[in-house]
Amino acid sequence: EAKVLSAHRSPDALAEWVTEGSKKVANRVYDSVDNLVRPDVTTELRATTQAAQKILDQRAASRIPGDSAAVKTVMDAATTPGGLPYQGIKGLRSFLGEISEQEIISQGLRSSEVKQLYGAMTQDLRQSVLNGGGAAALTAFNKANSIFENIAARRESLAKIIGVKGDAAPEAVFARLLAMAGSKSSADIARLQQARKAMGAEAW
Repeated sequence: EAKVLSAHRSPDALAEWVTEGSKKVANRVYDSVDNLVRPDVTTELRATTQAAQKILDQRAASRIPGDSAAVKTVMDAATTPGGLPYQGIKGLRSFLGEISEQEIISQGLRSSEVKQLYGAMTQDLRQSVLNGGGAAALTAFNKANSIFENIAARRESLAKIIGVKGDAAPEAVFARLLAMAGSKSSADIARLQQARKAMGAEAW
């Protein structure tokens, strides 16, 4: 019975970190930035507009039929006179960043276009931070971005063990962990260490 309980507890612990715990950590690192940026200052999404136009030009040159679903997602924000406040740009960027591969497929999006727009929105968000909070806010933002990139990389790595939605069967999770434990690949060893840290000592 103890083995059965642990077999389900371990994947659950990993899934909780990938789907919820990592997002909570990411939210916390941006809290310090939020407190430094004035909410009434707006910023035009110039980088996003340029990226959207580049995507449209590339599609036209390649004779790709139909409209870009990714560009449609940001068009209202990109064309808003005067731009958006920090929280508005941050929210739209987060929306793009959290779109899963399954959602990209189901919504007719192109992963490459989503990544281009996410990068452009990051530039606009950085400018928004500077406009509304000055150098101190920008320093905090750059630090938060660095931490978030590490979190995102770890989340993506662990998703290969438990699935993007954390719904892999316990038996499959254990099989993958065991395979990594017996592997000499540095990537497998690093992922195994990440899994151990994410699930906690008791579940491990």
